[in-house]
Amino acid sequence: NPNNGLFTLTFNQAETLDLIINITDLQGRGVATDAKPGFAGDYTNKFDLNSFAKGVYILEIRSGNHSAYYKIIAQ
Repeated sequence: NPNNGLFTLTFNQAETLDLIINITDLQGRGVATDAKPGFAGDYTNKFDLNSFAKGVYILEIRSGNHSAYYKIIAQ
């Protein structure tokens, strides 16, 4: 990070939980989402933000009742 709008998200989820990935712009508008109910194991997904404006985006990884947030900079 920063990136050119293309990035791959990879992680392992040990427990079987509902998984939701959301990417929003700074105004809170959703630009990408991925939902995996009852997911466990290795997660890999390629995201392409090239059709959106260059700038800062927020990546939310929600697993069960826990959420983590990361800043993505698309140049």
